[in-house]
Amino acid sequence: MGMGYLGKGNYCKEMTPDIAGAAVPKLLPLLKHEDMYVREGALMALSNCGEAVAPHLDKVTALADDDDWWVRAGVAYVLRYVTQPETGDHAD
Repeated sequence: MGMGYLGKGNYCKEMTPDIAGAAVPKLLPLLKHEDMYVREGALMALSNCGEAVAPHLDKVTALADDDDWWVRAGVAYVLRYVTQPETGDHAD
């Protein structure tokens, strides 16, 4: 099955968190991008990266006060998919 269509559940077998985790260093700078769609897209991509995001949750949660609600929702999405205990107090 290829990645011909969108949806988190559709590509879980091909793009596991350990593979996606390699993208974390490339995605983190996008969290500071001026375009909210880029910030939100980076957060959605980071939500697929599992525990590789855990050391960078301070950068993710810094967007919890973003002006755009889509970006704030993206922060919650990342915290949902980074497993406990890595989220720790950030999930609050």
